[in-house]
Parts: sequence; structure tokens; C-alpha cells
Amino acid sequence: MKRLYSIYFKVIAFFLATFIKLTNISKGSKENQILIVKPDAVGDFFIFLQFIHNIRDFYPHKEFNIKVLVNQINENVAKEYLDVDEIVSFNRSKLYNSLSYFLSLIWRVKGNYNEIIYPCYSRESLFDILIYSLQATKKSSFKGDSTNSSKALITIGNSFYNYLIKDENANELTRIDNFFQQVIPNYNYTEYLIKTDSNDPLLTYIEDKTIGIFPGASWRGRCWEPEKYGQLIEVLIRNGHKIVLLGGPTDIQITEDILRYCQKPHQIINLVGKTSLINLTNIISKLELLITSESCAVHIAQVTQTKSITLLGGGHFERFLPFPEKYNKKLTSLSVYKKLDCFYCGWHCPFSNPGQSVPCIEMIETISIINRFKE
Repeated sequence: MKRLYSIYFKVIAFFLATFIKLTNISKGSKENQILIVKPDAVGDFFIFLQFIHNIRDFYPHKEFNIKVLVNQINENVAKEYLDVDEIVSFNRSKLYNSLSYFLSLIWRVKGNYNEIIYPCYSRESLFDILIYSLQATKKSSFKGDSTNSSKALITIGNSFYNYLIKDENANELTRIDNFFQQVIPNYNYTEYLIKTDSNDPLLTYIEDKTIGIFPGASWRGRCWEPEKYGQLIEVLIRNGHKIVLLGGPTDIQITEDILRYCQKPHQIINLVGKTSLINLTNIISKLELLITSESCAVHIAQVTQTKSITLLGGGHFERFLPFPEKYNKKLTSLSVYKKLDCFYCGWHCPFSNPGQSVPCIEMIETISIINRFKE
């Protein structure tokens, strides 16, 4: 039923977009307008920042007006760290459940653009439809995979663009780098160090030798066992380190489970569910080390050049991590993993059990993390 509703919703959205396109109702026009569509979750957005932080080197203020469409959860991050003229945000739940909201979003980004750029390898067909409705001389995206849509819808969506990049590189960072090299004139990647706020009041919790632990992930199977985190924390505390637990509201339960395995939970600072993304970025920038699941936290550590150790499973192995040397020259990002024959499964793990770590995560040993830290 859910699948049928999704198809019905997109079909109606397509017909509405077609009507708007044919009637060409534009909210004014402006020469040299650029629209960048980046609707992803947090981790992908921080990856995007690495490659687009210097966008004004290629689209100068005096010559180009740049608008960026972002997921609402990334709105404040975009406003804080992107040098663009306008940020338009959307609520994902409303977008996928209300045709009137979809139409209002089209109206909010309406314009006559020189170029629309959608730098997502796993495109979403609803954003293909939105881009289809807009006027632009050039529309660029990836000829990517069907992870976030069906093959049929992606094939149809391909026809909405006049510049599609086909990139067979397995690594996401390499793909995005290559994409911008082909789409943006004279583009070149430069290392990025995000400018954080040293006056953030939450930084009073961060002392010398503070290690941050970000245990959550988008799926419980990708998280290390709470008991093992408890063991690791005890070792780190004995070695003189301060511990701060980090995460969002959805990570509160696993954090409580971890604290039950800690002998001295009162010595641990628990900021899970208590920080914004800006706070989280500021905190991570001041840590001696971040230990994290494969989550947004590792990508935040990358742009703050904070040393990190990621407990890495096999689902998306080498798509994101380990980072290629070009983007990790200072070797601040390290990974710990137990490679199995079933790696590259896309997290369709046949051995997973509800509420438990998948085998490739469960097999990671505490000593492996300690040894990695000493490197």
C-alpha cells in the first residue's frame, strides 16, 4: 500500500510539474542565477561542504546569485558555513505527504536559472520532478544508481537533465570531486577547515584529553554493542581521559544502555540530545579524539580536522570510508573494521537480528580501537 501511494503521489506531482513547466510561471528572473539542490541527510551535507566551501572562487559575488535548496535539518549549518545568497529549506515529511507543500516548494525556488546542479549519485525522483518543473539553461546531475528510487523512475528522470555525469568510482568523495570538476568551470578541490565558534558555551565541558564518543547510527545494526562501549570507556578513563557522549535525540536509548555498563557514569559528560549541529561541530573541533559509528560525526570531524576512529562495517565499505588519501592527507580519519566475505552488502545483512549489531560490527574488538588510537 505504501509503495502504491508513493507511485501515485509522484505521478500526480509529475503532472502538476508539467503544468507549471508549460505555463512557465516564473517568480521574476535574474541573470546568472545558480540553483544547487542538496536534499540529503546530515553526513552527506558535510561531505558536500568539503567540495563547495570555496564556491565563490568559481561563481563570484558580483556576477552570480546562488540559491541552495536543503533539507530542513541542515538549514542552520548551510546558513553558517555556505557563502551563498539564499538558503531554501524544506520539511521532508511534509514534502513526501502533501502535494500542496510540494507545489509551494516549487514556487519558493522558482526562477530562470543559468544552471541547476543536483550533485547526488543516489537521486530521489521527487527532486528530479521538481527540477523538471524549473526553467534553466543547463541542468546537471549524476547518472547514478537507484538506491533512493526505482530504476524506471531514475531512467525517466535522466531525461530531465541535459548534462549527466556517469562516474563508476566506488568512493563518494571521489565521485563528487569529479562531478564538480566537470560541471563547474575551472573547479579544483582544496582542503577545508571549517571555522567554528570558540565562544560556544558547551565548550566549557571540553578539557584537555577529552575524547568524544558518538555511538548512534541510522540503524541499530550499525552500532557497536553498549557493553563494549562501556569497556572501552573504562579503559580510557583509567588512562586519564575525559569522556563526552554525543548524539541526537534518537541516540538517547543506546547512550543509556552504555552508561549502565560504566562503573563510574558520574564521570562521563552526557550531551546526547542536547546539542544543535552547530554545537556538535564546535565540540568535535576541540576534541583530542572522536570515536564514532559510521555516522555524520565522522564527516564533521573531517571538516574540523579532528582525529577520529570509525567503527566501520561492510554495508557501504569504501563508498564513504575509509577516506581516500587525497581527502585525508593528514591521516586524521582512521577506521577499525573486521573485513568479511559478505562486505559491500548495502546493509542488506542476512545475519542481522533486531536490536543487535550485525556481525561485522560486533566482531570489532576493544583492543583494536586502543591500538588505533596509539598510532
